[in-house]
Amino acid sequence: MYYGAADPDSEILDIYNIATDYIEKKEKNIFTLQAMVEKLDTCYAYAADSCAKKETAIQAVIDRAKMLNALMANLEFGDIISNAINARYAMDARIAAITGQMEVLEQAYEEQLELYVGAADVMRKTVETAAELLERTADESLAGLLAQAEDMVGHLDPMEEGAVVYAELIAATGSLKGKVDELNQMLADNLARLRKALADAREDALSKHVFYYGADRESSEIMDVYRRSESYLEYTDTMAIRLMTDTVSRCHREASVACSKKEAEILDVIGKSEPLVVLMADQTIADAISRSQDALEVEDGRIPALEAVWPELSEKYKDNAALYDRATLALNDSIIRAEALLLQVKDEPLKAAVALAEDALSRADKASEVATLYADLQLTTVGLAKEIERVRKELEVTSIYKVYADSEEVPVYTLQGRFVKKVRLADENAFRSMPEGIYIVGGKKMYIKEK
Repeated sequence: MYYGAADPDSEILDIYNIATDYIEKKEKNIFTLQAMVEKLDTCYAYAADSCAKKETAIQAVIDRAKMLNALMANLEFGDIISNAINARYAMDARIAAITGQMEVLEQAYEEQLELYVGAADVMRKTVETAAELLERTADESLAGLLAQAEDMVGHLDPMEEGAVVYAELIAATGSLKGKVDELNQMLADNLARLRKALADAREDALSKHVFYYGADRESSEIMDVYRRSESYLEYTDTMAIRLMTDTVSRCHREASVACSKKEAEILDVIGKSEPLVVLMADQTIADAISRSQDALEVEDGRIPALEAVWPELSEKYKDNAALYDRATLALNDSIIRAEALLLQVKDEPLKAAVALAEDALSRADKASEVATLYADLQLTTVGLAKEIERVRKELEVTSIYKVYADSEEVPVYTLQGRFVKKVRLADENAFRSMPEGIYIVGGKKMYIKEK
């Protein structure tokens, strides 16, 4: 029972063989026989005690193994436990059977325990990770799985009653980890999208800097933000990345507004200058317009290009517009003076010159290419001035000297009939301090030139 029928060596068989030899030899000494009987009665006591200890030891392992396998539900482990139980009650070579099965059972137990403890550790770590993730996402599905897992975490001692079954532990951990992985992937994808959006915004900002200020210029409000935003490409704080992306996207608005304003100013002046190219016959205006139009097409440093052409263009326009306006005003003044003379005398050449001048003046418009040319305004003004001078000479004061004696005083009135003063026509300073114009002198209209 203890060593097995096939085992030829044991302390029991040694005594048994000696006793058999006594019988075969017909031992006569009663004391020797009595001593042998006592040895036979006690020869298996050691084996019985040793076997009992092994039975107790293996039973303890069996009990622990059965409790663990209630959680693991492992068929192979269950078979090993059954073999250990059978060894515990073996009727042939029980000691050897227990010894052999004890080693197998203990190894299997440690392996299963390691599986369970490892799974428990994984769940605890997954719960920690999920709790941190929940704070960032507030995902309801994750919250439910986390609550279930947290309840299990309090029952992960396989040696205590109510411990979580291994299959349920694995399933719960898998579900929680799957959700964590799903959300982490979603966050990673979102983070990647945000970083890509920031990278795109930075690239656009850099191109805007080149467009507005030029590649050679290293500093601008755009470049300040561009450089500051570089570190955000490594950030994990999605809100910070979003805010920086918005800042980068807006950093070139000031330049855009300034550029658009300058473009509008230049286009406005170009529009007003183009008619003057024809009216003034000034090639320098055309050249300034051409350079300004080229600046409007620049894609590497447009703002400095516009600023470079603006002074010349605006100056050319102002100067030429002023010249045209002065020519128009000069012609208008000449017409007024001529019409005043025509109130005093009837002169057909002067009247014709006035008509020609009025026609030129009516078509004078510096904003129209078909208006009177600047040169024509000047020629018309000169022509009218000559006619005015001719008529003035014909109205010299000597014409009325024939009516009055040199010493006689004559009254002077305005055309409106207001008395001015009396003068002696022979006096060289008779009309000094009187405003230039047409007066009634001695009953006749006369043009007085201011002295």
